[in-house]
Amino acid sequence: MAYLYKRGRIYWVKFTGPDGSIVRQSTGKTKRREADNEAKDIEAEVRRNGKVPEGLPVAFQSILLRAAHEAHQGKLTLARSEDLLRELHQLANPEYERISVDQHLSNWIADQIPHVSSRTIEIYGDMRRLMTRALGKRLSSAAVDSLSVSDVKRALATIKKTHMASTTNQTLRAFRRGMESAVQLGLCSANPAAQVRPYKETDGKEVAPFTKEEFATLLRHVRNSYKHDEWEGAVLIAGHTGLRFGDVLSLTRKNVHDGRLVVETGKTGKMIEIPLTPPVAAWIGAKRGKFFPLLSAKGAGSLSTTFTRIMERAGVPRDIDLPGREKKGRRSFHSLRHSFASWLADNDVHADVRKKLTGHKSDGIHAEYTHHDEALDKAMEGLPTP
Repeated sequence: MAYLYKRGRIYWVKFTGPDGSIVRQSTGKTKRREADNEAKDIEAEVRRNGKVPEGLPVAFQSILLRAAHEAHQGKLTLARSEDLLRELHQLANPEYERISVDQHLSNWIADQIPHVSSRTIEIYGDMRRLMTRALGKRLSSAAVDSLSVSDVKRALATIKKTHMASTTNQTLRAFRRGMESAVQLGLCSANPAAQVRPYKETDGKEVAPFTKEEFATLLRHVRNSYKHDEWEGAVLIAGHTGLRFGDVLSLTRKNVHDGRLVVETGKTGKMIEIPLTPPVAAWIGAKRGKFFPLLSAKGAGSLSTTFTRIMERAGVPRDIDLPGREKKGRRSFHSLRHSFASWLADNDVHADVRKKLTGHKSDGIHAEYTHHDEALDKAMEGLPTP
Protein backbone atom coordinates (compact mmCIF):
# COMPACT_ATOMS: atom_id res chain seq x y z
CA MET A 1 0.00 0.00 0.00
CA ALA A 2 1.29 3.48 -0.88
CA TYR A 3 2.00 6.09 1.75
CA LEU A 4 2.93 9.75 1.52
CA TYR A 5 5.88 11.63 2.96
CA LYS A 6 7.34 15.10 2.45
CA ARG A 7 10.56 16.35 0.84
CA GLY A 8 10.62 20.06 1.46
CA ARG A 9 7.19 21.32 0.43
CA ILE A 10 6.40 18.46 -2.00
CA TYR A 11 4.65 15.21 -1.10
CA TRP A 12 6.24 11.98 -2.34
CA VAL A 13 4.67 8.53 -2.54
CA LYS A 14 6.33 5.24 -1.59
CA PHE A 15 5.09 1.74 -2.40
CA THR A 16 6.28 -1.71 -3.46
CA GLY A 17 6.24 -2.12 -7.23
CA PRO A 18 5.05 -5.19 -9.15
CA ASP A 19 8.61 -6.53 -9.34
CA GLY A 20 9.09 -6.24 -5.57
CA SER A 21 11.21 -3.08 -5.73
CA ILE A 22 10.46 -0.01 -3.68
CA VAL A 23 9.07 2.87 -5.78
CA ARG A 24 9.53 6.42 -4.55
CA GLN A 25 8.08 9.17 -6.68
CA SER A 26 7.17 12.84 -6.39
CA THR A 27 3.50 13.69 -6.63
CA GLY A 28 4.37 17.29 -7.50
CA LYS A 29 1.74 18.44 -5.01
CA THR A 30 2.01 20.56 -1.86
CA LYS A 31 -1.51 19.83 -0.52
CA ARG A 32 -2.08 16.42 1.07
CA ARG A 33 -5.50 15.77 -0.45
CA GLU A 34 -4.25 16.49 -3.96
CA ALA A 35 -1.10 14.46 -3.29
CA ASP A 36 -3.16 11.51 -2.07
CA ASN A 37 -5.20 11.44 -5.28
CA GLU A 38 -2.05 11.78 -7.38
CA ALA A 39 -0.38 8.96 -5.44
CA LYS A 40 -3.25 6.58 -6.23
CA ASP A 41 -2.90 7.41 -9.94
CA ILE A 42 0.85 6.86 -9.83
CA GLU A 43 0.55 3.48 -8.11
CA ALA A 44 -2.19 2.37 -10.47
CA GLU A 45 -0.14 3.37 -13.51
CA VAL A 46 2.95 1.52 -12.28
CA ARG A 47 0.96 -1.64 -11.57
CA ARG A 48 -0.86 -1.38 -14.91
CA ASN A 49 2.43 -1.14 -16.79
CA GLY A 50 3.91 -4.09 -14.93
CA LYS A 51 7.65 -4.12 -14.27
CA VAL A 52 9.56 -0.89 -14.37
CA PRO A 53 12.53 -0.64 -16.77
CA GLU A 54 15.49 -2.74 -15.72
CA GLY A 55 18.97 -1.42 -15.13
CA LEU A 56 17.89 1.89 -13.59
CA PRO A 57 18.00 2.77 -9.90
CA VAL A 58 14.53 2.87 -8.38
CA ALA A 59 14.64 6.64 -7.77
CA PHE A 60 15.36 7.26 -11.46
CA GLN A 61 12.67 4.79 -12.48
CA SER A 62 10.02 6.67 -10.52
CA ILE A 63 10.86 9.99 -12.16
CA LEU A 64 10.79 8.50 -15.66
CA LEU A 65 7.50 6.75 -14.97
CA ARG A 66 6.07 9.98 -13.67
CA ALA A 67 7.15 11.79 -16.84
CA ALA A 68 5.59 9.08 -19.03
CA HIS A 69 2.36 9.15 -17.02
CA GLU A 70 2.01 12.95 -17.25
CA ALA A 71 2.90 12.93 -20.95
CA HIS A 72 0.17 10.34 -21.57
CA GLN A 73 -2.35 12.56 -19.78
CA GLY A 74 -1.19 15.65 -21.68
CA LYS A 75 0.09 17.29 -18.48
CA LEU A 76 3.82 17.27 -19.24
CA THR A 77 4.45 20.98 -19.78
CA LEU A 78 7.86 22.55 -20.38
CA ALA A 79 7.93 23.91 -16.84
CA ARG A 80 7.04 20.48 -15.41
CA SER A 81 9.75 18.84 -17.56
CA GLU A 82 12.30 21.24 -16.07
CA ASP A 83 11.13 20.24 -12.57
CA LEU A 84 11.65 16.57 -13.36
CA LEU A 85 15.06 17.29 -14.88
CA ARG A 86 16.05 19.10 -11.69
CA GLU A 87 15.03 16.02 -9.70
CA LEU A 88 17.18 13.83 -11.95
CA HIS A 89 20.06 16.26 -11.56
CA GLN A 90 19.78 16.15 -7.78
CA LEU A 91 19.75 12.34 -7.81
CA ALA A 92 22.77 12.19 -10.12
CA ASN A 93 24.67 14.77 -8.10
CA PRO A 94 23.39 14.83 -4.49
CA GLU A 95 26.16 17.20 -3.40
CA TYR A 96 25.00 19.91 -5.79
CA GLU A 97 23.98 22.97 -3.78
CA ARG A 98 20.85 24.79 -4.88
CA ILE A 99 21.39 28.46 -4.04
CA SER A 100 18.46 30.50 -2.79
CA VAL A 101 17.23 33.63 -4.54
CA ASP A 102 18.38 35.87 -1.69
CA GLN A 103 21.81 34.24 -1.46
CA HIS A 104 22.37 34.49 -5.20
CA LEU A 105 21.44 38.19 -5.23
CA SER A 106 23.78 38.81 -2.31
CA ASN A 107 26.65 37.00 -4.07
CA TRP A 108 25.94 38.78 -7.35
CA ILE A 109 25.94 42.24 -5.75
CA ALA A 110 29.24 41.48 -4.01
CA ASP A 111 30.73 40.47 -7.39
CA GLN A 112 29.64 43.81 -8.93
CA ILE A 113 31.43 46.03 -6.40
CA PRO A 114 34.74 46.27 -8.34
CA HIS A 115 32.97 47.02 -11.61
CA VAL A 116 30.23 49.60 -10.94
CA SER A 117 29.80 52.85 -9.00
CA SER A 118 28.82 52.99 -5.35
CA ARG A 119 25.48 54.47 -6.38
CA THR A 120 24.77 51.46 -8.60
CA ILE A 121 25.62 49.14 -5.72
CA GLU A 122 23.09 51.05 -3.60
CA ILE A 123 20.46 50.52 -6.32
CA TYR A 124 21.25 46.80 -6.42
CA GLY A 125 21.06 46.63 -2.63
CA ASP A 126 17.66 48.33 -2.65
CA MET A 127 16.52 45.90 -5.34
CA ARG A 128 17.49 42.92 -3.20
CA ARG A 129 15.73 44.38 -0.16
CA LEU A 130 12.53 45.21 -2.06
CA MET A 131 12.35 41.95 -4.01
CA THR A 132 13.07 39.60 -1.10
CA ARG A 133 10.49 41.42 1.02
CA ALA A 134 7.89 41.32 -1.77
CA LEU A 135 8.59 37.68 -2.64
CA GLY A 136 8.26 36.68 0.99
CA LYS A 137 10.41 34.42 3.11
CA ARG A 138 9.35 31.20 1.38
CA LEU A 139 10.20 32.25 -2.18
CA SER A 140 13.27 34.34 -1.36
CA SER A 141 14.79 31.39 0.53
CA ALA A 142 13.82 28.87 -2.18
CA ALA A 143 16.21 27.81 -4.93
CA VAL A 144 16.84 30.26 -7.76
CA ASP A 145 15.58 27.79 -10.34
CA SER A 146 12.20 27.49 -8.61
CA LEU A 147 11.23 31.13 -9.22
CA SER A 148 8.56 31.63 -11.89
CA VAL A 149 7.50 34.54 -14.07
CA SER A 150 4.27 34.78 -12.05
CA ASP A 151 6.26 35.02 -8.82
CA VAL A 152 8.21 37.99 -10.19
CA LYS A 153 5.07 39.73 -11.46
CA ARG A 154 3.35 39.37 -8.09
CA ALA A 155 6.40 40.72 -6.26
CA LEU A 156 6.61 43.78 -8.52
CA ALA A 157 2.88 44.42 -8.11
CA THR A 158 3.44 44.42 -4.36
CA ILE A 159 6.32 46.91 -4.69
CA LYS A 160 4.22 49.13 -6.96
CA LYS A 161 1.61 49.54 -4.21
CA THR A 162 4.03 51.57 -2.07
CA HIS A 163 6.55 52.92 -4.62
CA MET A 164 6.45 54.99 -7.79
CA ALA A 165 6.42 53.22 -11.17
CA SER A 166 9.93 54.53 -11.89
CA THR A 167 11.28 52.92 -8.71
CA THR A 168 9.47 49.66 -9.47
CA ASN A 169 10.90 49.61 -13.01
CA GLN A 170 14.39 50.33 -11.69
CA THR A 171 13.98 47.36 -9.35
CA LEU A 172 12.89 45.17 -12.28
CA ARG A 173 15.90 46.20 -14.40
CA ALA A 174 18.34 45.41 -11.60
CA PHE A 175 16.62 42.10 -10.82
CA ARG A 176 16.81 41.11 -14.49
CA ARG A 177 20.59 41.61 -14.44
CA GLY A 178 20.92 39.57 -11.29
CA MET A 179 18.83 36.70 -12.64
CA GLU A 180 20.61 36.77 -15.99
CA SER A 181 23.78 36.09 -14.02
CA ALA A 182 22.03 33.05 -12.48
CA VAL A 183 21.35 31.73 -15.98
CA GLN A 184 24.99 32.24 -17.00
CA LEU A 185 26.17 30.43 -13.88
CA GLY A 186 23.90 27.49 -14.64
CA LEU A 187 21.78 28.03 -11.53
CA CYS A 188 18.59 28.18 -13.60
CA SER A 189 17.67 27.51 -17.21
CA ALA A 190 15.74 30.73 -17.87
CA ASN A 191 15.48 34.26 -16.51
CA PRO A 192 11.97 34.64 -14.97
CA ALA A 193 12.27 38.43 -15.07
CA ALA A 194 13.06 38.62 -18.78
CA GLN A 195 9.41 38.26 -19.79
CA VAL A 196 8.06 40.76 -17.25
CA ARG A 197 7.11 44.10 -18.79
CA PRO A 198 7.87 47.37 -16.98
CA TYR A 199 5.06 49.60 -15.73
CA LYS A 200 3.99 52.68 -17.63
CA GLU A 201 5.52 55.59 -15.76
CA THR A 202 2.48 57.82 -15.35
CA ASP A 203 2.80 58.64 -11.69
CA GLY A 204 1.37 62.10 -12.33
CA LYS A 205 4.15 63.86 -10.43
CA GLU A 206 7.25 65.72 -11.51
CA VAL A 207 10.16 66.69 -9.33
CA ALA A 208 9.72 70.21 -7.99
CA PRO A 209 12.24 72.53 -6.29
CA PHE A 210 12.14 74.02 -2.80
CA THR A 211 11.79 77.72 -2.14
CA LYS A 212 14.61 79.46 -0.30
CA GLU A 213 12.38 79.73 2.75
CA GLU A 214 11.64 75.99 2.69
CA PHE A 215 15.34 75.25 2.33
CA ALA A 216 16.08 77.33 5.44
CA THR A 217 13.28 75.54 7.30
CA LEU A 218 14.71 72.12 6.41
CA LEU A 219 18.16 73.17 7.60
CA ARG A 220 16.83 74.43 10.93
CA HIS A 221 14.87 71.24 11.46
CA VAL A 222 17.76 68.81 10.84
CA ARG A 223 20.12 71.02 12.87
CA ASN A 224 17.81 70.79 15.87
CA SER A 225 16.63 67.21 15.45
CA TYR A 226 19.82 65.15 15.14
CA LYS A 227 22.73 64.69 17.52
CA HIS A 228 25.11 64.40 14.58
CA ASP A 229 25.45 67.05 11.87
CA GLU A 230 25.45 64.77 8.83
CA TRP A 231 21.87 65.47 7.74
CA GLU A 232 22.51 69.20 8.07
CA GLY A 233 25.64 68.87 5.93
CA ALA A 234 23.93 66.71 3.33
CA VAL A 235 21.01 69.14 2.89
CA LEU A 236 23.31 72.17 2.91
CA ILE A 237 25.81 70.77 0.41
CA ALA A 238 23.11 69.46 -1.96
CA GLY A 239 21.35 72.83 -1.93
CA HIS A 240 24.59 74.80 -2.44
CA THR A 241 26.24 72.52 -5.00
CA GLY A 242 23.48 70.65 -6.85
CA LEU A 243 25.27 67.35 -6.27
CA ARG A 244 23.24 64.15 -6.38
CA PHE A 245 22.66 62.36 -3.09
CA GLY A 246 25.15 59.57 -3.89
CA ASP A 247 27.86 62.09 -4.77
CA VAL A 248 27.20 64.06 -1.58
CA LEU A 249 27.52 60.96 0.60
CA SER A 250 30.81 59.95 -1.05
CA LEU A 251 32.52 63.27 -0.25
CA THR A 252 35.77 63.22 1.71
CA ARG A 253 38.49 65.73 2.53
CA LYS A 254 40.20 64.69 -0.71
CA ASN A 255 37.42 66.41 -2.67
CA VAL A 256 38.29 69.83 -1.21
CA HIS A 257 40.87 71.83 -3.22
CA ASP A 258 41.59 75.56 -3.06
CA GLY A 259 38.13 76.55 -1.85
CA ARG A 260 36.33 74.23 -4.27
CA LEU A 261 34.72 70.83 -4.26
CA VAL A 262 36.23 68.71 -7.05
CA VAL A 263 33.99 65.73 -7.71
CA GLU A 264 33.84 62.91 -10.23
CA THR A 265 30.12 62.32 -10.52
CA GLY A 266 28.93 58.77 -9.95
CA LYS A 267 26.27 58.87 -12.68
CA THR A 268 28.27 60.28 -15.61
CA GLY A 269 31.88 60.08 -14.43
CA LYS A 270 32.29 63.76 -15.33
CA MET A 271 34.65 65.91 -13.24
CA ILE A 272 33.07 69.09 -11.92
CA GLU A 273 34.38 71.91 -9.73
CA ILE A 274 32.03 73.87 -7.50
CA PRO A 275 33.11 76.86 -5.37
CA LEU A 276 32.48 76.41 -1.65
CA THR A 277 29.94 78.84 -0.26
CA PRO A 278 30.76 80.24 3.22
CA PRO A 279 28.10 78.04 4.92
CA VAL A 280 29.45 74.88 3.25
CA ALA A 281 33.05 75.82 4.04
CA ALA A 282 32.05 76.43 7.67
CA TRP A 283 30.31 73.06 7.93
CA ILE A 284 33.32 71.21 6.47
CA GLY A 285 35.68 73.10 8.77
CA ALA A 286 38.52 70.82 9.85
CA LYS A 287 36.72 67.55 9.07
CA ARG A 288 38.94 64.72 7.87
CA GLY A 289 38.24 61.50 6.03
CA LYS A 290 34.65 60.71 5.06
CA PHE A 291 32.17 63.51 5.68
CA PHE A 292 29.12 61.20 5.95
CA PRO A 293 30.13 57.86 7.51
CA LEU A 294 26.77 57.38 9.26
CA LEU A 295 24.47 58.22 6.34
CA SER A 296 26.56 56.38 3.73
CA ALA A 297 26.20 53.18 5.76
CA LYS A 298 22.43 53.22 5.15
CA GLY A 299 20.60 52.12 2.01
CA ALA A 300 19.28 54.66 -0.50
CA GLY A 301 15.70 53.56 0.15
CA SER A 302 16.07 54.06 3.90
CA LEU A 303 17.57 57.54 3.39
CA SER A 304 14.79 58.52 0.99
CA THR A 305 12.18 57.48 3.55
CA THR A 306 13.97 59.42 6.28
CA PHE A 307 14.11 62.59 4.17
CA THR A 308 10.38 62.31 3.45
CA ARG A 309 9.83 62.14 7.21
CA ILE A 310 12.12 65.16 7.68
CA MET A 311 10.00 67.21 5.27
CA GLU A 312 6.82 66.15 7.03
CA ARG A 313 8.11 67.05 10.49
CA ALA A 314 9.55 70.34 9.24
CA GLY A 315 6.18 71.30 7.78
CA VAL A 316 7.48 71.36 4.19
CA PRO A 317 4.87 69.72 1.92
CA ARG A 318 5.97 66.82 -0.23
CA ASP A 319 3.48 67.55 -3.03
CA ILE A 320 2.69 71.03 -4.38
CA ASP A 321 0.72 72.58 -7.23
CA LEU A 322 2.82 73.71 -10.19
CA PRO A 323 1.77 76.97 -11.89
CA GLY A 324 0.10 76.35 -15.24
CA ARG A 325 0.41 72.56 -14.98
CA GLU A 326 -2.10 69.82 -14.32
CA LYS A 327 0.54 67.62 -12.73
CA LYS A 328 1.45 67.94 -9.10
CA GLY A 329 5.03 68.64 -8.11
CA ARG A 330 6.73 66.19 -5.77
CA ARG A 331 9.71 67.04 -3.58
CA SER A 332 12.45 64.67 -2.45
CA PHE A 333 16.13 64.99 -1.65
CA HIS A 334 16.76 65.21 -5.40
CA SER A 335 14.70 68.41 -5.39
CA LEU A 336 17.68 70.14 -3.78
CA ARG A 337 19.52 69.65 -7.09
CA HIS A 338 16.60 71.22 -8.96
CA SER A 339 16.52 74.04 -6.43
CA PHE A 340 20.21 74.81 -6.95
CA ALA A 341 19.74 75.18 -10.72
CA SER A 342 16.64 77.32 -10.25
CA TRP A 343 18.30 79.62 -7.72
CA LEU A 344 21.23 80.14 -10.08
CA ALA A 345 18.82 81.12 -12.83
CA ASP A 346 17.09 83.54 -10.47
CA ASN A 347 20.48 85.17 -9.86
CA ASP A 348 21.04 85.68 -13.61
CA VAL A 349 23.72 82.99 -13.84
CA HIS A 350 24.12 82.04 -17.50
CA ALA A 351 22.84 78.62 -18.58
CA ASP A 352 26.32 77.49 -19.69
CA VAL A 353 27.68 78.19 -16.23
CA ARG A 354 24.75 76.41 -14.61
CA LYS A 355 25.38 73.36 -16.79
CA LYS A 356 29.05 73.34 -15.83
CA LEU A 357 28.26 73.56 -12.12
CA THR A 358 25.60 70.86 -12.17
CA GLY A 359 27.43 68.57 -14.58
CA HIS A 360 24.56 68.30 -17.08
CA LYS A 361 25.61 67.03 -20.49
CA SER A 362 22.78 68.45 -22.58
CA ASP A 363 20.60 71.52 -22.75
CA GLY A 364 17.51 69.30 -22.73
CA ILE A 365 18.36 67.67 -19.42
CA HIS A 366 19.36 70.99 -17.87
CA ALA A 367 16.09 72.57 -18.96
CA GLU A 368 14.20 69.99 -16.92
CA TYR A 369 16.04 71.18 -13.82
CA THR A 370 15.71 74.92 -14.44
CA HIS A 371 12.20 76.18 -13.88
CA HIS A 372 12.90 79.89 -14.51
CA ASP A 373 14.25 81.41 -17.70
CA GLU A 374 16.07 84.66 -16.95
CA ALA A 375 15.82 85.85 -20.56
CA LEU A 376 12.05 85.63 -20.47
CA ASP A 377 11.92 87.37 -17.10
CA LYS A 378 13.97 90.30 -18.45
CA ALA A 379 11.83 90.49 -21.56
CA MET A 380 8.71 90.78 -19.40
CA GLU A 381 10.34 93.66 -17.46
CA GLY A 382 10.58 95.65 -20.66
CA LEU A 383 6.86 95.66 -21.33
CA PRO A 384 5.11 99.01 -20.87
CA THR A 385 3.09 99.50 -17.71
CA PRO A 386 -0.53 100.66 -17.85
